[in-house]
Amino acid sequence: MSRDIRSLGARAAVSTVASLLALASPALAQGTADMKKVQPPPVGPAKDFKLPPVQEKVLTNGLRVIFIASKAQPVVSITVMLKTGASAEPANRAGLAQMTAGLVDQGTSTRTATQIAEAIDGTGGSLGVSAGWDSTSASTTVLVNRADLAAELLADVVMNPKFADEEIDRARTQTLSGLQLARSSAGTVANEVFDHITYGDSPYARPIGGTAETVGAIKRDDIVAFHKSQYVASNATIAIVGALTAGEAFELAQKHFGAWEKGTPPAAPAAHAAVPGKRRVIILDKPDAAQTEIRVGLPGIARSDADFYRASVANSIFGGAPFSSRVESELRVKRGLTYGARSRVDARRNGGSFYVDTNTKTATTVEAVQVIFDEIDRMRSTDVPAEELKARQGFLAGIFLLGLETPEAVAGRLLQAELFGLGADYLGTYTSKVNAVTGAEVRSIAGRLIDPEKMVIVLAGNAKEFEAGVAKFGPVEKIPFDEVDVMSAGLRRQKAVVAAVSDADAKAGAELARKTIAALGGDAWLGQRTLVATGSGKLSQGPQTFDIVSARQWEILPDRSRAELDLGIVKVTQWSNADGAWVDQGMGAQDISAQSKEGKYFGIKLLRRFGQGEKLTVRPLADGTVNGVATKGFAITDVDGHTTEFHVDASSFLPAKVAYTTSQGTVEVQVSDWRDVSGMKHAFTTVQFRNGQKFIEIALTDVKVNVEVDAALFAKP
Repeated sequence: MSRDIRSLGARAAVSTVASLLALASPALAQGTADMKKVQPPPVGPAKDFKLPPVQEKVLTNGLRVIFIASKAQPVVSITVMLKTGASAEPANRAGLAQMTAGLVDQGTSTRTATQIAEAIDGTGGSLGVSAGWDSTSASTTVLVNRADLAAELLADVVMNPKFADEEIDRARTQTLSGLQLARSSAGTVANEVFDHITYGDSPYARPIGGTAETVGAIKRDDIVAFHKSQYVASNATIAIVGALTAGEAFELAQKHFGAWEKGTPPAAPAAHAAVPGKRRVIILDKPDAAQTEIRVGLPGIARSDADFYRASVANSIFGGAPFSSRVESELRVKRGLTYGARSRVDARRNGGSFYVDTNTKTATTVEAVQVIFDEIDRMRSTDVPAEELKARQGFLAGIFLLGLETPEAVAGRLLQAELFGLGADYLGTYTSKVNAVTGAEVRSIAGRLIDPEKMVIVLAGNAKEFEAGVAKFGPVEKIPFDEVDVMSAGLRRQKAVVAAVSDADAKAGAELARKTIAALGGDAWLGQRTLVATGSGKLSQGPQTFDIVSARQWEILPDRSRAELDLGIVKVTQWSNADGAWVDQGMGAQDISAQSKEGKYFGIKLLRRFGQGEKLTVRPLADGTVNGVATKGFAITDVDGHTTEFHVDASSFLPAKVAYTTSQGTVEVQVSDWRDVSGMKHAFTTVQFRNGQKFIEIALTDVKVNVEVDAALFAKP
């Protein structure tokens, strides 16, 4: 840590203590006032970071090694950076880079995931791997006397990952679960839609973690191939910072990374400079939303752009400094329209964007957007006062210097400079370049980069409350929230095409469907009103399986359902009605209406709708087997292309498997142990698979139908 930062921290501590004492007692407040006479003068502009000498060496396999000695602490940080990230993955495998990074430390050819974790824990240090848009980093920080073991572990996970099938299955399941939750977040979807529009045909336009479809399609071969082509020594730089000598650092690198395959450096993803178009207003209509997520912005600059420092200062003034920036002061402090607002210059390797990110009550959506544009006009039309400019420059410089307090942070900054081609003097000249920006330059760069007539406005919320008002900002395009598809050129999920079915196939399929309905109970089954069931089972999350101590289910057909699972350590309740769906995992109810909405289009409901006379397309499927039972099959498709496959016992015509594919992936439900219940059949054993992985297994002990069920069980929380 530099002397200037230590001084700044000490003064901030004195100021904070004095303020607290003043609040505690009027007498102490007077004492605090007297202290002002002896306090030191205000802190001047932050000085440049004094970077110790950087020493470099390139190993015979092409691996570049950067070393900086840091004796302040008895630790060493080792970071391997690959110049590859999500921008290098195929579009139909979006999420591959992050999944690969998440798996490399989950077992190697010589160590299990548990052994790796225990070994690094034994050093008292840490080891982590992560992938961004333009790079992937694997790093470890340990006490200097454990540097050899840490380097060995780091090299092992980077060079020799096993990619075990069970670990891939676990990672895929966890990723899909996270994506399902993210798709219900208005803020997340608004971000993805903004990127889709802003970055055009660039890889940056895709969600960095992928979608259910792309992640579900990732196979082990894809992961192995990505690792083989991207995780090579000639595509990597290693930074070692800490209490070592240069000789020790280079010896460490040679010992553990010298055998790393050189490989061929992959070609850098082509730059796709998005061109700002005319102003657009995209509304993601979410009728149940109580507030509106707002994103306003346009394409920006790459990190290597010479105007980056001027853009950073301008952004800090406009919305980049918390609590004191212009846009947050106006939206939050003066008007009380939001809890927070920020702007960002998102500068990446091959392009970037500038955007404002905030949210507000539905009723104040138009006002909040207007404030943003008013502040943009002020930024472009008037010079920044000298005092405001100085304060924001100090903020940027201070944050930068505070981010260089540890060896790990210094290593990260060095590698950032390497990735973006910022030059060897980047760390040492950052603050002086920030402080050199003038008020006239701020106004000029705002005029160049922030053109209000070319901005995209993305609003995720209840459209009927603000749609008419926001039309003044530009042409409005409205998309139902649950139909958004960020991988589609038009941002809207395309309806599946219903394939034509011959008269003979339609007749054969309908006959199989009617036989299945008859086996289930015929008119009694079609007219079923309610269901109450109890049992137990197991819940699977990747390689982990949890016992379901008790499972209870209530239904009022056709659209009210409730399930309660007692896992011993937590109780999970999920329920729905015609208006929405919710889940409570012991921390309060969460709205999951968006990701649950598709449920009404699939499953056994479709068979009941067919039996009740709805015009649906039915066709036969090939004969097969399910768990050793010979089956006949048929598929039912609604007018929008939602298809459910039914595979039924060839002798009893009772279902053995029901399968369908939603926007979240594939679902397969295996049912067995059919028993008589009040004149109809009910399966007492159900096993559900999601995206090929077992998710839940329920064995029922009691089932009742057409009994009274309290409607309050399904009420909105």
